[in-house]
Amino acid sequence: MHWMEILKDTRYPDIRLITKSETISLPANDDEKWNKHLNIESKTNEFIQSIKDGNYQNKGISATISILEKWRDEEDSFRFSPRVRDIYSLGGPSNPNTKEMVKSRIDRIINEVLPILKDKIKEINQERGKGKATISSKTTKEDLVGILDGFDSKKEKEKEDILFTLNSLSKNKRAEFTPLLTQNYPNIRVYLREANHPAFTVKTSDLVNFQDSKVESTYDKIRRYYVTTEVDLSSHNFNRTEKGRWFKDFTDTKGEVIREYIKSISNKPKSENKPLPIWEMFGEISEEQEVTLTKENWSISGQINNVKARDYFSIVKDVTKKQHEIFRPKKMLNFNKREWRNTRPIMVELLSPDFNIEETMAENFIEGMKSRSTFSRNALRNFIALQIWEASINPEAGGRNKELSLQLVPGQHSNASVSPNQYSKYKDKILSSLNGKKREVYNNALREHQEISDVNAEMSRSISASKLEMIKELSAAKVKDEVLPVFDNPAIEGLLDNLNFKSLNFKEVSKDGVTYFHIPKGNPVKIINDLFREGANDDNFKGLYDKISQRAKQDKKSTDIDLSGLSEKYDFSSMMNLEKFSGLEKYIAEIIYTSLLSNNPKSLHDIVMQTTNYKPAEGSLDFLEVMAGIKLLGNRYSHTKANQMDTLSEQIKPLDDVSEIKSETPPYVEEIKKFTETLKGIIPEIRSGLILGVQERIEDIIEHPHKYQKKKEDILSTLEKRGLIQVVKE
Repeated sequence: MHWMEILKDTRYPDIRLITKSETISLPANDDEKWNKHLNIESKTNEFIQSIKDGNYQNKGISATISILEKWRDEEDSFRFSPRVRDIYSLGGPSNPNTKEMVKSRIDRIINEVLPILKDKIKEINQERGKGKATISSKTTKEDLVGILDGFDSKKEKEKEDILFTLNSLSKNKRAEFTPLLTQNYPNIRVYLREANHPAFTVKTSDLVNFQDSKVESTYDKIRRYYVTTEVDLSSHNFNRTEKGRWFKDFTDTKGEVIREYIKSISNKPKSENKPLPIWEMFGEISEEQEVTLTKENWSISGQINNVKARDYFSIVKDVTKKQHEIFRPKKMLNFNKREWRNTRPIMVELLSPDFNIEETMAENFIEGMKSRSTFSRNALRNFIALQIWEASINPEAGGRNKELSLQLVPGQHSNASVSPNQYSKYKDKILSSLNGKKREVYNNALREHQEISDVNAEMSRSISASKLEMIKELSAAKVKDEVLPVFDNPAIEGLLDNLNFKSLNFKEVSKDGVTYFHIPKGNPVKIINDLFREGANDDNFKGLYDKISQRAKQDKKSTDIDLSGLSEKYDFSSMMNLEKFSGLEKYIAEIIYTSLLSNNPKSLHDIVMQTTNYKPAEGSLDFLEVMAGIKLLGNRYSHTKANQMDTLSEQIKPLDDVSEIKSETPPYVEEIKKFTETLKGIIPEIRSGLILGVQERIEDIIEHPHKYQKKKEDILSTLEKRGLIQVVKE
């Protein structure tokens, strides 16, 4: 009998006691590993048991905790992990997994595993705090946090050891740690200003006989000089970098004296100087700014509303040069760069003062976006194909039908044998014709479409002749010191003060007989928009503007109505039966029916709701990008309605028979109505969430300003100047 069998039969009934336990690696940010732990119930059970038994590696523990906390705090956010979503979305009817099953497994891991891992990382950090600090090229950020925990209570020798080691790290390793240290350890920056570090000073009387002596100075006052030379400088107390440059720390010495000293001990040296590496790592901030940062008498100025929240996003962009995630509201911290870039314009629009009434907020928002949306090229291609189909099976309709009609059945003189519900059968042939017989039709449509796109882009920075006349009249009165009309709204006069009419560079443009005025660059567009927005609520302003608009109309100059008509083209709603819809429902139905003409989507969800790295959907209105942004924001600020959008979008499938959208019973009427109603409810909730998120972030900036300070850029002063925070008078 084999010895293993003997042991099993006698002393060791449990084979696990005589076999080596294998530790599992934690999944951290690895989607593939999470997939393996979640794809079937037994694998989830094994993972949970391994954690409970302690059979896991510590590597990746912080990232694993972060993922689980995100899945716990942001309902159903696991759907944005592609390989986790694949567990229930791939495989069709044969796949036994459902979204609810995967969520149940994740909830079990959150409830049973997360507490164990959080206790473990506390234990790790405590153990690291007991011993001597050990920092090396293999040290991770998690390791460093544990080492720096309780820095102020450590012994001086231990503090010196930590800082000395950090100061000696490679350039790449320092760059890796710098954001973490700058944002989270203002106490150590203060310590660097107070504690002493060895350095050298140079003294001479005749610039020939130099004498250098060792001294001590605070870290912020030390400059490190790097020297490239063939001479060995080790006898002069210089050290060498990994790349072979010599370096030495100096203080209390003029730069020209140090450079002359270096020349005297080397041969044709090349030198440069920088602050001490450790000082750069913890944030090179001036003492004056340190005083500003430590003020305790800041408070939010008034109530944060949509206008102030909108202003905040422009402020932090200006202050930080490029948007750093630390300034985002808490619920957006895990947006990737693409998500943030694509979603930010939608946030700004959602916070617009153009609409404040909750009941009509969605309609107003989407109506505004509609005027700026166009069709993607693929959508245009599909619609032209649909026009050709209509013309081919309805030759008696006349009009452009002769130009568009295509012989669908070879060898026949008409398409009489073709059924109106066979579009999918002939679709590929029709699309092919756009590169052949119907190429000119397609190219003409593309040219017209591009012109409309250009006009729409210009419209966002353009005004009508009537608005220009209004601005001229008001500006002339200001310049000549004439009495302005009495406006009830005090904001109007303030906006006029900020509008320098002489500096405006209007470009006159004519399109389809309509002349409008475009402003290529600058901020005046916002002031002008705000001026007419505020004026819409002032009877005297409206009265004056109505008179000027009537005069412009009589003189055959453009009015706002003329400009809005320029972008109202490519309305394909006539090719759909939208009679069962009203108001906003009609537009949403048109978008959804359009999207289902695209190539091989599984559902509306596949086109628009895949919001991780989303981009304009092919074969649909570009407005789908806006809907995707709303959905992404809804995941953070309106979980219930975002889930409803998910459920409804998965129910709306592509159409085998495109003629359904023209029939007396068009498809998905109830689903589209419910989808629109959900959209109406989600927009006010997102807007409220954004405002609250900005308020919480500003409160945190006031409480922990060191985390947000970026060298010479003073975020507190900027927020104060823009009226978002104020100094509380004692």
